[in-house]
Amino acid sequence: MIAWHLPVDAVPLCPREAIHRLATALRGHGFRRLYVAHDGGISVLSVTAELTVWCRRGTFHWFADGRYILQSAERPEVTALVIAQGRAAFRR
Repeated sequence: MIAWHLPVDAVPLCPREAIHRLATALRGHGFRRLYVAHDGGISVLSVTAELTVWCRRGTFHWFADGRYILQSAERPEVTALVIAQGRAAFRR
């Protein structure tokens, strides 16, 4: 499992805002058909048929290459880069 944690003094984004920022950043990496849903304290972003990202409690969660990945929702642009690099590696 890969995990990045928020600094102690960081204020996490609410799941809705974090997922929308992630979707915007992913569009900059060429992802086009993104679907978002919100329910209470969790938001979900369908990136591809094989990849769904959940956001809750200040953390993005997803499965890739058989691993459960956690990453801070504080910087959605970093998560978008990780996801885009994973897609590029998968296509090789």
